Amino acid sequence: MPQSEPGGTSKLKIYKELRRSIIVGRRNPGERLSVEDLAARYGTSVTPVRDALQMLSQEGLVTIKPRSGYFVTRITLKQLRDLLELRGILEVAAVERAAARITSSSNTSTLATPATTMNRTTGTPTRTGAFIA
Repeated sequence: MPQSEPGGTSKLKIYKELRRSIIVGRRNPGERLSVEDLAARYGTSVTPVRDALQMLSQEGLVTIKPRSGYFVTRITLKQLRDLLELRGILEVAAVERAAARITSSSNTSTLATPATTMNRTTGTPTRTGAFIA
């Protein structure tokens, strides 16, 4: 079991491991997170565990209920839809910004070269406008 390490690294390790377990679904939405159980599991005092849970709360992954404890945040269908919509908006914006930066003919020809080579190798005809911004 990890022991407390100088400089708060125990807190960061607990934070990272709990964050990963919540994101990948090893912790269920609404699941109560016992500070004492987590402290025993990580072989540390409750202070680094509380600090890690506070960090997770700031990210919205953990909900703190006064006099009840810490819980894995439940996400509603509306919140999930909003997140997916936001992700779509961000992805489109990222593609638009990347495409705007490809302006010189040397960059465009560099991108087009692998497509042309691949098509010659497979024997399929090159599509007009492939990989050209």
